[in-house]
Amino acid sequence: MLDKGYKLLQHAGKRLSGPAVLSRLRDSAVVRPGFLSAVEEEMLSRELELELRRRHYEYGHWDAAIHGFRETGKACWTAASRAILQRVQAAAFGPNQTLLSSVHLLDLEPRGYIKPHVDSVKFCGDTIAGLSLLSPSVMRLVHTQEPGEWLELLLEPGSLYILRGSARYDFSQEILRDEESYFGDRPVAQGRHISVICGSLPGIHIYFLNIIYHTTPSNKVPFLWNSSPSFNLSFIVKIQGFILLLLCSLDMLFLAQM
Repeated sequence: MLDKGYKLLQHAGKRLSGPAVLSRLRDSAVVRPGFLSAVEEEMLSRELELELRRRHYEYGHWDAAIHGFRETGKACWTAASRAILQRVQAAAFGPNQTLLSSVHLLDLEPRGYIKPHVDSVKFCGDTIAGLSLLSPSVMRLVHTQEPGEWLELLLEPGSLYILRGSARYDFSQEILRDEESYFGDRPVAQGRHISVICGSLPGIHIYFLNIIYHTTPSNKVPFLWNSSPSFNLSFIVKIQGFILLLLCSLDMLFLAQM
């Protein structure tokens, strides 16, 4: 029974250390190959190039986690790209989750890599979802307390990966450098790799918004993922809408001056 499950997960773009990880991360670390068509991937890559070409590749990150990268946030999208992001939201996030208004773009050069890290809860909530563009890469998840438990995800161009729950909080994540980039016995030659990363709103942000709006800390949990038209959620959505409009206006102004 275990062998059958192991082969199924390998076929779905996963390799893992054993049954404990299979049980723990079956629904917490997901890869959906072919989420984008070739046409959609090319269209999205062209749009992102307008954002990324303004920046230079960096070789030192503020927390030393990334090498050979450039990154930015993007809040203003074409209609076709918005439709793709809506599909990502439907596939990866629950109806009661509020998404960050800005999408994180991370561009790794061919020899770029990401060291093991756990994303801070200050910047993102329970769920992270990323589209992979241009070239394949291998993401490795390792349990922070039990390093013998690991999972590898093959991120092919056009695929969508989803990390939530235990995969988000209990496992470090990394993108292997080119000389270490193998999926089993198969070498995965890395070229330039772009990730389009969506995340849910972290609870700490809602906590501080509740304080600003004179609600008590004890009220923050019911409002955390509540999609009902409550006063708090309405306020958060308005703030996100204002920031989105401001970023779009600045983006269009910059493009008009190019």
